[in-house]
Amino acid sequence: MTAHREKIVNILKDKSGLSDIVCKDIEIGIYNWVIDYANQKEYVKSWKNPKFLNVYLEKARSVVCNIDNTSYVQNTNLVERIKENEFLPHELAFMKPENVFPDRWRNAVESLMKKYENAYENKAQAMTNMFKCSKCKKRECTFYEMQTRSADESCTIFVRCINCGHSWRQG
Repeated sequence: MTAHREKIVNILKDKSGLSDIVCKDIEIGIYNWVIDYANQKEYVKSWKNPKFLNVYLEKARSVVCNIDNTSYVQNTNLVERIKENEFLPHELAFMKPENVFPDRWRNAVESLMKKYENAYENKAQAMTNMFKCSKCKKRECTFYEMQTRSADESCTIFVRCINCGHSWRQG
């Protein structure tokens, strides 16, 4: 094990109070994640390569900040979750942020899911078959009229297809 890796293992032990074996397992996960990342980006996998070293140090910093109860992240449950074998220590580096610290991400994920549900959920609407969608060729549309020009001219009709969401105007 190189000096960089040994230093990270020691920092993990100091910040978490976990055993030497668990801290080495966490560090192995960090190293494996960096190797996978370097393969994707086609970096030279060498400690002399500054890009490889920076990716390793950034990932290690991220893991250490999550493990350290006193850091700005304030992830106080992570060490307990590791001790309770909720996941394997080497998996920590591969976990998504919402899985590493679910308490912090829960509200954001729920609001995003509600947003997607509202966007893609078919809502009951008053529908007409007066207009044919040029995109999907179906006659499932809603419309409203608005006076967009001078009062002596006809109204503009704004049409939206319920099926595909295509919008257009007539008149």
